This record gives sequence, C-alpha cells and structure tokens, in this order.
Amino acid sequence: MAGIAGVGFVTNVGLGLALVRGARRDLNVKAALYHVAGDAVGAAAVVLGGLVVLATRATWIDPALSLAVATLIVVGVVRIVREATDVLLESAPAHASIPAVREQMQALPGVVDVHDLHVRTIGSGSHVLTAHVLLADARISEASAILRALEERVRDAFGIEHVTILVRMRGLRCGRAHRLHADRAARSVLGAFAPFYEREVMKSKTVVIGTARTPFGKLGGALASLSATTLGGEAIRAAVERSKIEPAEIDHVIMGNVIQGGNGQAPARQAMFKAGLSKTTTFETINKVCASGLVAIAQAARLINADEKSVAVAGGMESMSNAPYAALQARFGYRFGDGALVDLMNYDALLDPFSGWTMAQAQTRVNADLGITRDVQDEFAAISHQRAAAATADGTLAREIAPLRVATKAKGKLVVDALPEAARARVPVTAGGSSGASNKLFHAPPENMQAQLARYNAYVTGDAPATLVDKDEPIRAETTVAGLAKLAPLDRDGTVTAGNAPGVNDGAAAVVLASEEYARAHGLEALATIVDHADASWDPAYLALTPAMASQIVLERNGLRPSDIAIWEINEAFAAVAWSTANLLGLDPRALNLHGGAVAFGHPVGASGARIVASVVHQLRARGGGYGIAAICSGGGQGDALLVKVG
Repeated sequence: MAGIAGVGFVTNVGLGLALVRGARRDLNVKAALYHVAGDAVGAAAVVLGGLVVLATRATWIDPALSLAVATLIVVGVVRIVREATDVLLESAPAHASIPAVREQMQALPGVVDVHDLHVRTIGSGSHVLTAHVLLADARISEASAILRALEERVRDAFGIEHVTILVRMRGLRCGRAHRLHADRAARSVLGAFAPFYEREVMKSKTVVIGTARTPFGKLGGALASLSATTLGGEAIRAAVERSKIEPAEIDHVIMGNVIQGGNGQAPARQAMFKAGLSKTTTFETINKVCASGLVAIAQAARLINADEKSVAVAGGMESMSNAPYAALQARFGYRFGDGALVDLMNYDALLDPFSGWTMAQAQTRVNADLGITRDVQDEFAAISHQRAAAATADGTLAREIAPLRVATKAKGKLVVDALPEAARARVPVTAGGSSGASNKLFHAPPENMQAQLARYNAYVTGDAPATLVDKDEPIRAETTVAGLAKLAPLDRDGTVTAGNAPGVNDGAAAVVLASEEYARAHGLEALATIVDHADASWDPAYLALTPAMASQIVLERNGLRPSDIAIWEINEAFAAVAWSTANLLGLDPRALNLHGGAVAFGHPVGASGARIVASVVHQLRARGGGYGIAAICSGGGQGDALLVKVG
C-alpha cells in the first residue's frame, strides 16, 4: 500500500505542478485557481496518507487509504479523458493542428503568448477558434490592429471562419481618438491584469465581380436626352456583362436615385428591366441624397453577408438635366395671386430643409467657421481637373467607363448593335405547398400583359445616327489656380465658386457583388472584397465633417489607421469637403482622389457614391492590392465610408 501511495503522490504532485504552470498563464483566474486548489488538496491528501503509512505501517487504516488513493486515481483518469476529448475536438480541421495555429499566432509582432487555445467544429461544419492572447504594452489602436491581423492570419492560413479572442495587455495606453476602444476594453478587470475585451468577427463574404459607369455629362449636355433610368439601365447592363454572370443569376438590384420626381414608378425596377434582367429579380430604390450609390452597395453587401442573396447589382443613377419643375400647390388650385414653379433639382437635392440654405451657401458658412480659405479650395480644384484630364488621356478611366452611343434623332434612346434579351424567370413563385395543396404557379399572365422589352426599352438598332460619348464631359484640362481665382463667389464675400464646386450632372454607375462561395463555384474573378461600412451624422450644415467621422469609425472598428489606407476617394461635394477630410484625418490632401474627383467629373448626386467605390477597386488593383476607403457626405449632415480590400 505504501508503494501505491508513493506512485499516487508522485503522479499528483506532477499534475499539480503542471496546473500551477498553466495557471500562471491562464487569463481565467477563477477557473485556474479552482483546478489548482483541487489538485493541491488531492496531492496533499496523498502525501499525508503516504507519510502515515510509512510511519505506522498500520493495517487498520488500509481501507481508508485505499479509498483515498482510488479516489485520486479516478480524478486523474477523468482529467486525462477530459484532456483527450479536448484534443479530439481540437483536431477537427486536420490541417489546423493546435501547435501549428499557436505557432502562427505567436509569430505575429506584439503577441507575447497564446494559450487556452481551442479549435472546434460546430454543427454547420464551420470551425470556431477561441484563445487567450497576451499582448505587449500597446495603445488600444495598436492592440486592435494586432487582433485583426491575428484573425486574418488564422482565417487565411487555416480556413477557420469564427474567431473569438480574449486579450490582456501588460500595459494600456489610450489617446483621445481611441476612447471608443478604451470604453470597450475597460468592461472587466481581472485581478492585477489589465482590462480585456472580447471580439467576434465574421469574415465578410461579399466580393466585387464587375463594375461599370456611364460617362458623366454636363447639365443640358451630351446625355441630357437620356432619363435617369436609361442611364442606370446601361450601367447595370455593362457591369453584368463585364462580370460574366448570366443576367438570370442576379438575385437583387439596389439603385440610388435622388431626384425621383418625373422618373415614374419604381426607378430601380425600370433600370433593371432596361438592362434585360429577369422579372423575378427583386429590387429597391433608395435615397440617401449624395450617399445613395455608396449606401446601395453597402446594403447589398449586408444582404449577401446575411446569406439572403448570392448575387446583387448596386449603384446609383441621376439625370439632373431632366429634373422637373413642380407647382406644389396646383392640386387644389391657387385661390388668388401668382403661383410658383419649384425646381426639384434644387428642392430635392441641393437645398437644406433645416436652414433654407443651398448646399453652397451652407458650405460658405462652414468654410468661414473652420478657416478654410479660398486659396486652398482653388488649388485643390485645379489639381482635381488636372488629374482627371491626365487619367482620361492615358486611358486609365477607360476601364471604368462604358461608352454610350446617344441617338441624335430618336430622342431618349441609345444606339446598340442588338437589343438586350430579357433574362429568363429563374424562380417561379408557387403557392399551396405549406397548406397541403399541390404547388402551382400563382398566375401565368397572357403574353399581351407581360412586360415586354420592346415596349419600354431605351435602345434602337441598326445604322441610326448617334453621338459617341466615351469621356466625362465636365473635365477642363486647362484649369489653373490663376484662372479659378478670377471667378466670383456664389455668395457675397464667400469662398465657394463655380470653379471649386462640382457641377450638376447626368450619369450612372453600377457594381456587381456576389458571395465568395458563388464566385468560387462559378469560376469568377473577385476584383475586391467589401470589408465594412460605417456612417455618421452631425449638424446638417456641417456635412463637410462627416466623411472623416465615418472614415474614423470604420478605421477603428477594423483596427486600422489612416496611414494604412492605400487609396482614398473622398467625394468632392466641394473642394473644401475633401480638403477638410484630409486635414481631420491627418492626411496630405494630395493623397486623395489620385485621378481627380467630382469637381472635375461632376456630381450626379445619386450616382457619385457608386463611382468612387468602383474607382477605389480599380486603383487598388492597379497598384497590386491593399485597403481603400470611399467616403462621401450627404444632405442632412450625413457621412458614409466603405472599406474595400484587394489581395
């Protein structure tokens, strides 16, 4: 019996020492202490029993000693089985052994230790990783960047979709710009350890498969005969064609459109039908003023990430040339006196309803308050035109633009080689299955009541006379700071002029999005990944501040700094907006809008957000990858930012 006690003593002391070593690294202090205390008591009991046996050699205590030793052996066996079970669970992804995952994580700069690491398979077949990570002394922003890098490394190297990390730091430094993270980090304190926080991040599933936009036209210019829905339809058709996806595969369409008066019912539906998409494709038209096209892309990405859709087209469209005038009181008559016609381009797109100022008047006041001078605005505007002219001349913008042949006699039409064919109805709607009756089509309308492309199409074929429009019309290559300085301000004593503000324009842009799984299964090239979207709101007049606000949110949420972003596209609602965004983010204004911006291209309000997203994608691909942000302000004091990644 003394021999058995001796073996038990050695075994349990070994287990106890191992647990003590583990407890020193274990973030879960209570759990560690519980295990260590339990094994310490067990080890002490063995030691005491062994000493008694050796001292007395009495046989009357053998039953009690035997019971104690047997109990300790059972505890040890249970612990061994438990550890073995964990090993079996942890080995679920064969290529992701625990040592290999830990080695990859610990190799990252800033990571001191990784422990309590588990990789398991959940019911859906996805893999879940949880780990405790000790970081070196760091700012919260630095720690967040390290965590994101950890998550990406684990997902990319081992295909583990769900990553949860508990982190503790040896030291914690927090600047004013990172209070959001500090608040989250301080939710709990464990003993002498620094604050920790938990993050669970699911990898975005949405990739960009294709983009296209029309050239942008001047007010009353080359595209003035085309409606917003015709421009939108052509952008959708070209983007789908470039994506190499069958039109019938498109699940959903979201198009931004701001000045909807006079466009007719369901503008997005009109545009998708003109593009030849199926009647079973669902749709939405949204209006978040200037941000509409960007937000359409963000909303489509959310639907794909939520597994509600697999393929979507999103973008925006606007024909400011066709914005109507409205007699707002005409329905019930004018009882006496003159009536007024209201310009819906100004009323619905450019007028702040909270102050009664136009966007230009509001920006003039904001410029005075923020100390933004006329000189910096004119310099930024001149650079915008010069860069846009250079990008046009060297063919850079040709990869974005789908050229248009605008019919000169058939007003409102485009000349094409062949009419697009309406896509087949992919998913017929049925009824009766859930009630027990036999499934049947809801209704099969007679042919003369079905939507027919020939009746609403925006195209003519053959040798119809046409004007080719393949470049952005508003760009002025000859623009100089000296020339801009001669222009009168739009407001007396103001700093906003027609030269450092964008025009009112016509155009459309569209982006084809798909889930990673769909793209992979169909052999489609993913041009970029939609990583994240953030928005912000402030005082309506101060919309110039909101692109920086939204950008800062999306940066902090993803553990990034402004300097981590390779490509910045900030919509030039005014030159002052882009300039102030750079200033607030600590960027050189010359680092923005490398191919020019809205001051040069023009600003068809519903379409500009989609244009800058597509521009970020193409620029990132041209430079070989990286992160990019497209950010935009919009009426009402709103800002939106979309984070995109290539590679």
